[in-house]
Amino acid sequence: MPTSDEEAPDIHAEGQSTTKVGFNVLNTIIGSGVLCLPYALHNAGFVFGLLMLGVIAVLSQFSLYALVLTGKRTGTSHFSSVTEAALGNFGYHLLNYSMIIDMVGTVILYLMIVGDMVTAGYLSFGSSAQANILENFPDSDSFINCGRFLFAISLIFTTPLGFYPIRDT
Repeated sequence: MPTSDEEAPDIHAEGQSTTKVGFNVLNTIIGSGVLCLPYALHNAGFVFGLLMLGVIAVLSQFSLYALVLTGKRTGTSHFSSVTEAALGNFGYHLLNYSMIIDMVGTVILYLMIVGDMVTAGYLSFGSSAQANILENFPDSDSFINCGRFLFAISLIFTTPLGFYPIRDT
């Protein structure tokens, strides 16, 4: 942190616009699939792109219907139990492994995004950057303080989930 004699760096000097930051946050929340739809429709052609989007929607609806129907017929409401009833023990384990691979991939992607953001923060602040990234921003900014609060809340609620034992019901 700069001492009282030093001037704190202006974090808004050459940063991103509010619109760009908002779209980056939106991209993080809902995923790149929704944000890439206009680009995909442009590349596929508008009519063919809408047609394929409709086909995917119908297939998704059918798979959800089949999942619910199988759950009712087997008397279970858990996805893993429905998979085991439909595909046996091998399908149950295949589902669990595929979910683990999906979650690990999501965590790796998340860490890559965070790493890019930390690098951008270091490039913005230079040698005055602190090891704790939350200390790089002024205490008087209410938006930054709200971010610090939300970060603390997310740590409080997500850390115990990492230690939650997985039980088969």
